[in-house]
Amino acid sequence: MLRPELPTWLVGDVSFTIAPGLELVGNALVDSDGMRYPLNDSARILCEVGRFPADVATVVDLVSAWTDEPREQVDAQVRRFVVDLSALGLLSVHQSHAREAVEVVRSLPMVLSAMVLDRRIAYRGRFPLRKYPATARTVLVGALEAHQGLCWLGVGLAAVLAVLLGTNPITSLNVLQTATAVQVVGSVLAFFLALVATIVAHEWGHLLAARATASDAYAFYVRAGACGLSFRAPSRRARALVVLAGPAGGVCAALAALAVALGLPADLWVWLGLDQLRAPWAAGMLVLALYHLSALTPLAKDGRQLLGMRLERTPGVVH
Repeated sequence: MLRPELPTWLVGDVSFTIAPGLELVGNALVDSDGMRYPLNDSARILCEVGRFPADVATVVDLVSAWTDEPREQVDAQVRRFVVDLSALGLLSVHQSHAREAVEVVRSLPMVLSAMVLDRRIAYRGRFPLRKYPATARTVLVGALEAHQGLCWLGVGLAAVLAVLLGTNPITSLNVLQTATAVQVVGSVLAFFLALVATIVAHEWGHLLAARATASDAYAFYVRAGACGLSFRAPSRRARALVVLAGPAGGVCAALAALAVALGLPADLWVWLGLDQLRAPWAAGMLVLALYHLSALTPLAKDGRQLLGMRLERTPGVVH
């Protein structure tokens, strides 16, 4: 069960590494700005192990055998270490997103009860972040990892459609029958792939702008349903460009998919048996474009960053 009093919730099998942008120097973790985070001897040893992906259960077994301490006691200590350092952003913690969802459902009554006493107890931000070096490849992989739930939703809807078309063919302005089930299922999957593709384009926009403005993109973080670029910009202008480039990338990707679809000959849509889906596809791409534009509102992370910049009074390096 989840423990509301902990700042970060660990579930099931967990592994950890030192977060990108940090180095272990002596008895401290040091970031690219030279900020030092002192460690005691036990924490330093665990960070030495965390130079490479380290499984918590394996680390606990080794430490327990080495110190002759009870495994349960060592497990509590190691997990507390992971919780404390991940809350500070010093560790990248990997655990199953599916297991997180299951634990949320199991612990919901207990957490809701705890929230009566402390409204700050909420799910958002409670699970640890996975952090990767900020590269084009890790942004792609991380975005797919964060939004794998959308992909599975698309697969599920496609499977339901396939069953429905097989047992109850739909008749509309054009005849949509069992013979076109493959195309319809493919169209549903294509929409969800387009959705994830625009998200990847959004994050790539941030990354490309960071490189173009000489900003320090030191990590790409991932959690279930969300991902983002961690960067330090040399100026407010650079920061604004990096923030704006994300929604611009998502909008451009959606409009490109719309242009390709509308550019296909009408005869091809008819030949595929999907001419009745041409308008819904165009509407879907426009919705995706609006979705990425909404990222500039204060309801979204990018919008909040822009709002925070307007409220800042002193120039300088921003994060």
